[in-house]
Amino acid sequence: MEVRTQSDSGSGTEEEPSGDWKKYRPSDRSVPVEISPKERFLRYDEELGRGAYKVVYRGYDRDNGCEIAWNVIRIERLQREERERIGQELRMIQTLCHKNLLKFVSVWL
Repeated sequence: MEVRTQSDSGSGTEEEPSGDWKKYRPSDRSVPVEISPKERFLRYDEELGRGAYKVVYRGYDRDNGCEIAWNVIRIERLQREERERIGQELRMIQTLCHKNLLKFVSVWL
């Protein structure tokens, strides 16, 4: 199982989506490799960073027309306590609002 989150940077796997989603690419050099369940967010195969639990990729928010940080958290190998802690952190992050922090946008399993 993977938890996927998006952070507006201001600047489970899915099948290839149907429809006209490709017109939302921010540049022709970028081809999306994944799309969110509601088809709002696109993920590109460009890794921006990596941590103990997650990998951060460049993404795109079709609704707001801006790039995002698409976080993939792999929780299948984590112990129950660690999964619960990540869930608590996600709930807390959703409530934060500060000009020096990235805005939390969405999460899905």
